[in-house]
Amino acid sequence: SLVQLWDMAEHKPFLTITTQKDPGCIMFMPDSSSLGVCDGGTVKFYPLSTPDLEMDPLTLLKKMEKEAGMKLKDFYLEAGMQ
Repeated sequence: SLVQLWDMAEHKPFLTITTQKDPGCIMFMPDSSSLGVCDGGTVKFYPLSTPDLEMDPLTLLKKMEKEAGMKLKDFYLEAGMQ
């Protein structure tokens, strides 16, 4: 199933979310920062503002670690995996 949030000024979807099951609920967070979508027995949150995604990945990681009060350990990415 699809959930679409439309930008009425632009007349096009602002955010399209694919769910595995029909969404049982959709809710905006009180601060309007994200959208919660029920997908089966799980609620998934999607940001409505994405300025952080344009940030350098290392800077973004450090910002997220600081906000969470935790540090990521033993994480790596491998390129070219099939």
